Amino acid sequence: MLTSVTFPDTLYYIGNYAFSSCRALTNPVFPEGLQYIGDFAFEYCDALTEGIIIPDSVTEIGDSAFPSGAAKSTIYNYVIVDDWIIYGSSVYYNDVEINSNIRGIADNAFDTLTVTSVTIPGEVKYIGKSAFENCNELTDVTLGEGIISINDCAFSDCEKLNTPKIPDSVINVGADAFKNCVSAIENIDGIGYVDSWVVQSDSSVTTAAVRSGTRGISEAALYGCTELTSVGLPEGLCFINPEAFEACLSLKSIKLPDSLLTIDTAAFAYCTALEEINIPKNTVYMDYGAFAMCDSLKKITITNPECIICQSADTIADSAVIYGYTGSTAEEYAKMFNRTFVALSNTAPVRGDVNADGVFDVADLILFQKWLLDIDNITLDNPSAADMTADNQLNVFDLCAMRIELIGN
Repeated sequence: MLTSVTFPDTLYYIGNYAFSSCRALTNPVFPEGLQYIGDFAFEYCDALTEGIIIPDSVTEIGDSAFPSGAAKSTIYNYVIVDDWIIYGSSVYYNDVEINSNIRGIADNAFDTLTVTSVTIPGEVKYIGKSAFENCNELTDVTLGEGIISINDCAFSDCEKLNTPKIPDSVINVGADAFKNCVSAIENIDGIGYVDSWVVQSDSSVTTAAVRSGTRGISEAALYGCTELTSVGLPEGLCFINPEAFEACLSLKSIKLPDSLLTIDTAAFAYCTALEEINIPKNTVYMDYGAFAMCDSLKKITITNPECIICQSADTIADSAVIYGYTGSTAEEYAKMFNRTFVALSNTAPVRGDVNADGVFDVADLILFQKWLLDIDNITLDNPSAADMTADNQLNVFDLCAMRIELIGN
């Protein structure tokens, strides 16, 4: 009969039902670096007692992962293990205010309960999968600045939920996080928004102009939009979450804004019509499979020499020639996986030189004008050079400035 377990420092994942019904198991010591504790992982471990410490590295705890005997406290009948709510209750109050000592809400913690309002402070970093799913009476949710992740189906099928303000601290909104939240979602031209995030789309959409003020594209938000051919993304967009554009089979043109910070797992996987992409200078991370199976991809330009690129052959389709700076992570990736690499010039870009040929002339003016008018899906080899007014926006004012400078020259 198992009474104790020692985990290695390298452990990062404990699977579903891993220690379920180990009734004699005493409190384990979890290593720093552990990220996930699965559904029912320690269910029916009756010998577990108060005092379990959950490392700060943990970002998700599954459904009913711990028994009530392991609870640090049961405030208002919530079972709290260390600083995580494992499951909640609406027995005493329908208006839920999460304590500021809580760091995470486990998967399914409040699902199907009759809560009507929820206040989650910024000290809570993680809202688990289906945490409030099917809370049919839930109308108001207040999310504090500091929350990092709203996981899959977190508020799914909360049909009465009003639109919550999503804090700027949020970097991940999971798949179907607001599915069927008909009062919370604003639909514009086939794209569904909750506050500053794209959360869903009409699968038949052919073009998408994401509205100004959008900070993120949630997981699988445009997954499988097979008729989508072009997408316009605004400056200010920071996050493209996993599978956001996966299997958009007709997508040929997309310009990523300079503000983009992360391209997550499989974000553009199976975009089989995509031929060229420019990764902006502020993008710090490309995750596994970001451009996997993009069979038509001929050119990918990575302008941040320190961009972290997931070290897998599947991160970038092997059909693509990789453009980047000498000594960059792009060059390192190309060498690691035997890809063709073309070095970009390490000299400062020429102002106005949008075709990146080293000079600013009328050819750049014509190219930029066509790009502004969206003629023939034109792309700019060096879009940052077009920002003649230095306002981090590309518009007709930059075109006018180009003309004035060319005339002056």
